[in-house]
Amino acid sequence: MKIAVNSSAGLGHNFNDVIHAAGSDIELLSYDNDGNSQHNLAEADVFIRAHIPNAALERALSQTHSVKWFHTASAGVDSFWDLIIKYVPENAIITNSSGTMSLPIAEYCMAQIYSIAKQLPLFVRMQDRHTWEQRTEKISKDVCGANLFIIGLGSIGSDLAKLAAAAGMHVQGVRRTPASQNTIAGVDQIWSMQENWQNALAEADYVVISAPLTPETYKIINKQTLSHMKSSAWLINIARGALVDENALIEALEATSIGGAALDVAETEPLPESSALWRLPNALITPHISWMSPKILQNHIDLILKNIQRYREGQPLLNIVSREYRY
Repeated sequence: MKIAVNSSAGLGHNFNDVIHAAGSDIELLSYDNDGNSQHNLAEADVFIRAHIPNAALERALSQTHSVKWFHTASAGVDSFWDLIIKYVPENAIITNSSGTMSLPIAEYCMAQIYSIAKQLPLFVRMQDRHTWEQRTEKISKDVCGANLFIIGLGSIGSDLAKLAAAAGMHVQGVRRTPASQNTIAGVDQIWSMQENWQNALAEADYVVISAPLTPETYKIINKQTLSHMKSSAWLINIARGALVDENALIEALEATSIGGAALDVAETEPLPESSALWRLPNALITPHISWMSPKILQNHIDLILKNIQRYREGQPLLNIVSREYRY
């Protein structure tokens, strides 16, 4: 089995050592951060994508010939889907790393919910001004008993639902498949994309976006969906920036027609300095870090090793990406 892998980014040399130990039949064909390789990548059976620029990914993929399995270290495939279509054969298996980052992202969402409920950003700003003042008009709210609506009940949304339910929150959510086919721990009601789920946003204190970016979900949060949210509700986006119409969101934040937005992603990253989101007091910006955890590397290695074993034995691989749905 010949595996093309980036040896200097993402998984690093630790991964190389683990793969070598996984079996004598494995040969690594490394490529660098620019997509160049001293090996013949045309011989690769498996291609593992690390977090490298698309130009480098294309340079490496264009050297392959008949990859049978393509794996990405990311959960989403939207940013390089055109390269998959162009270079990965139709009969090849595509897998992602969904689930390896779900818990830290779910914890990030809960941290934002608690921070918003207890007005911590306000008090940080007051500390910067050396101000001791009890803001009675900004009284803290309870998380227990609050309503959470999750857009996208995959691995991240499911982990978040468990944490939120354990905190005493009432959880609803929407996913692509019909609700009758789903039971998810911690979720009181599940809507399908085909149903009129937008009306349920009116009950939510917090709306979390954890759906993949597809043609169906592109700008799923827009002027119309924002109009369903109540004026005290907060939007939290940890998925992809393009799931939100940023102009419509900025308009809603400026008019305070919603409570605020906590954004770990943006349509253009890094978020441009000129973006109005930087200056809005009811916008909390973090630089796409919700997924970070000291366990991520090991989680990813464990997933790949399981799939290598399954690939050897002819078993179905974990985390298969549908070409139809793009996740």
